[in-house]
Amino acid sequence: MRAFGVALMFASMTLTARLLEPTEYGAYTSAMSLAILLATLAPLGTDRILVRNLSTANTLDRSGEETAVTHACTLLVVGLLLGCGLLLGCGLLLGCGLLACGGTLHFPTRQPWIETFFLAGILSVPLTLTYLRQWVAVPLVGTGRAMVPEQTLLPLSFIGAIVLVLLLKVRPTALLLATTYAACLTLVLCISIRHAKLKETYAAAIQSIGRITRMQLVARMLEGLPFLVVSMGSVASQTCTPLLIAASCGLESAACFALAVPYAALPAIPLGVFNLSLLPRCTRHFQRREFEAADHAVRSAATITFLAAVVIAMATWLCSPLLTVLLGSQYATVCVVLVPLLLASVIDCSTGPTVPVMQTMAMERFYTQAVLVFLPVQLSIVFFSGRMFGASGAAYGYLLSRALWNLAITRQIHRTLGLKMWPYLNVRLAFGDASQRGPIKIPRPWKTSDNAAGSASLARAA
Repeated sequence: MRAFGVALMFASMTLTARLLEPTEYGAYTSAMSLAILLATLAPLGTDRILVRNLSTANTLDRSGEETAVTHACTLLVVGLLLGCGLLLGCGLLLGCGLLACGGTLHFPTRQPWIETFFLAGILSVPLTLTYLRQWVAVPLVGTGRAMVPEQTLLPLSFIGAIVLVLLLKVRPTALLLATTYAACLTLVLCISIRHAKLKETYAAAIQSIGRITRMQLVARMLEGLPFLVVSMGSVASQTCTPLLIAASCGLESAACFALAVPYAALPAIPLGVFNLSLLPRCTRHFQRREFEAADHAVRSAATITFLAAVVIAMATWLCSPLLTVLLGSQYATVCVVLVPLLLASVIDCSTGPTVPVMQTMAMERFYTQAVLVFLPVQLSIVFFSGRMFGASGAAYGYLLSRALWNLAITRQIHRTLGLKMWPYLNVRLAFGDASQRGPIKIPRPWKTSDNAAGSASLARAA
């Protein structure tokens, strides 16, 4: 299902890029990035609590109440964000008009950044509700069925709408496509919630709205805050980068960067598979103190993902000249920024499943702190390198930041757990069992059971 969704995403992205001019496409992709960031931020982590509570809810009233509380918290935050954004935008527009005209009140005819915020506001509400529908559907109807609307119906309906625009010979703009995508989101949302279980749950949620108290909303928001940092970390990195490139290099460079990112992410698909599949195994190894088996598992995964990433990256690079033919000559910069982005994906894959290791082996606090510290560092490197050297400089700045991140993470995991998060030099070891290699060196906290830090971490994990 995910592979089919990726194929449709590439089709809609390519069609949209061909339809719009680089500046318009840059505004559209920047607005989409900002809308995704807002949709991830709006629940304040309550969406993760919703999945957990719906998984154990044994009555329809309980499911409806949990759904209503999460939606109320989310819509409250969305309204607050949109209201603040509207006031801020009006204030900045008024200030720019006064400064540009020497104190005379005058509103500029068009400001690209204002248009980007406006388009993001159009997209944010239906996108947020769609994300929440997925979290509701996962425990109720299963992961596969929960993914179908967004992975298939949404891109197919958007592609159909774009074809209709071409047939009607309407001049395509970023505003038109953003409005069309928001309409497609709304349509798919209305269709998808007609599933029997979802329809009952949403009906129960509407009936329980009147019983929700203010203290209940505040308590749920506070409960969800710890989940917010982890969920926002990767999304903020992916969505803020195009916005920073738009600010430092212009909308055309942001459009080329946004087009190159999905192609550069292809080598990381095997890593995503291992990140999911190794979660239970890493948990069991840690609870049983099987560090040699855990080391072998993560190094084997690192070896396989690294080799697969190299092959996929080489194939993508060799086929990159076709992107100019596919997207048009105005997007020639895509091939330039693709090389460092592919190298960044290969570096991410070379360290293997670092995320499941940190999530399951009592390193959650370090992971949260690392995200909070490193995210502004990465964005600053990308912004200033783009400011000095253009789109290619921003891409190489992103490569540098990913190398620094992986170096810091693997060093800390090795110091804390003794696990070597890098590939085997002898590839054959990745396909054998742990007994074929020598023992690993376990850090002191994990050697003795009377160590307070080790015991406390094991107790937290259990």
